[in-house]
Amino acid sequence: MKKIAGILLAFSACFFLAGCNNIRQGASASETSRTEKTKTASDQAIIRNEETDGKDEKENLRVSYKCKLGSVSLCIPDGWSYQTEKYKKTKEGEAFGITFWKDSSKKKNKISIQYTNVFGVCGTGLKTKKVKINGISGEAGYYDGKTYWEYIVLGGRFKNTVTILNFCESESWWDRNADQIMEILNTLIYKIS
Repeated sequence: MKKIAGILLAFSACFFLAGCNNIRQGASASETSRTEKTKTASDQAIIRNEETDGKDEKENLRVSYKCKLGSVSLCIPDGWSYQTEKYKKTKEGEAFGITFWKDSSKKKNKISIQYTNVFGVCGTGLKTKKVKINGISGEAGYYDGKTYWEYIVLGGRFKNTVTILNFCESESWWDRNADQIMEILNTLIYKIS
């Protein structure tokens, strides 16, 4: 268990250092702040994992995908599955990401984290709420009085951004899994090139 925690710590440090080397000269204070917040949240997650070492806690798997547009990674716990969405370019735009779902839902209810160069929404029946995912500010969209969000846009922009899409088919499924989904999302680290 300690060996795995050490490997995760080393991987996270390499991932963070690689991101630090890619910060361009003159990066804005908000970009630097976002990087620091992400590092702090990642470090706290590693510390929590080390504190539970030997206590029969199930381990998380850090899943990553990187391409020319950037990278995305998050921790997937036991009992959940994932699929990387490889970079693709279509007439609608460019995208890549990671989709995850609870094993018991057989991919019927899923959450998809995606980089997209254009993201649009319909305003009819939409209410929005400010949220934070791993220290990154975002806006969650709720449609037609539903108790769960259908999307989150991170960074407050609708171009060249990371979106989180909720393909939930029932409120009861969301109610049973919302806390664990948010825990998974709070391990999210991304970088847009």
